[in-house]
Amino acid sequence: LEQGINGLLAKCKELEKAASDKKQKTFYKSVTHALKGVLLYAERFADLAEETAGSFDDDRRANLLKVAETLRHTPANPPRNFREAVQCIYLIHCALHLTAEIVPLGRLDQLLEKYYHQDIKSRRLTKDEAQEIIDCLWIKLDEAVILNNRHAEDRFTFCDGTLTGMRGMSNFDQGGLLNQWMQQITIGGIKATNDRKSEDASNEVTYLCLEAARRLPVNSPTLDLRLHKKSPKRIIKAAAQTILSGGAHPVLLNDDRIIPALKNDTGGTVELKSARNYACDGCFETMFAGETEFSFGFV
Repeated sequence: LEQGINGLLAKCKELEKAASDKKQKTFYKSVTHALKGVLLYAERFADLAEETAGSFDDDRRANLLKVAETLRHTPANPPRNFREAVQCIYLIHCALHLTAEIVPLGRLDQLLEKYYHQDIKSRRLTKDEAQEIIDCLWIKLDEAVILNNRHAEDRFTFCDGTLTGMRGMSNFDQGGLLNQWMQQITIGGIKATNDRKSEDASNEVTYLCLEAARRLPVNSPTLDLRLHKKSPKRIIKAAAQTILSGGAHPVLLNDDRIIPALKNDTGGTVELKSARNYACDGCFETMFAGETEFSFGFV
């Protein structure tokens, strides 16, 4: 979101040039190839949107041309508005999942907050339009849902054992991921700072996500709401309304318990801002967003 893929490519080029170790140089080259692959992926969708637009008139055609324009700008470049930011996140999410990197979406309200406020302030976006964009993201994340279990296929192969950090076959995905796909969104909680005094992190995007989960009680994504003793009553009421919709979302997490435990009881002292920046991984475990690599350990 901050640099776009072109910014990451420029950084890789600098690091490759500065690297003295052949293994490092090869690594940066491989990263460059992978990032260029994502750009091609976005371009192909843009081409498809333009080709399809020719079959329609008026609003549908204008919308598809807007889709193409958005994909030609981002993720190559940093998004310019709220809609482009959501599009960028979703496309990168798809690219990661296509390569078996089951990466959750993380603290979505923190990632999107600045884009929402700048668009609302400049009147380029209304709250209802922003809600529709988040609703569309929810629908896209549930797009591959299997409504009839007779259509379920177990495509697990020997190679998929690498997902668990094991070299051999495992039982990781024997139907267990059908209709969920490790798509977790974490919202709310405390801002990721080292300040002694904590500050509530919930914002308007937090409520857009809760409303999407209430209106669309689908199986995926899973919504995780971080709460603490200073959480606004408004957010607790919104969470209750969402749970009453019957969709089993949001999962409630207690920052007052989790943050001190992550900071002090994870094998060494962790910086406070990292502990405050936790998000759920694909299942439910809490991890330091953007700072954690994990594998599975079986007991």
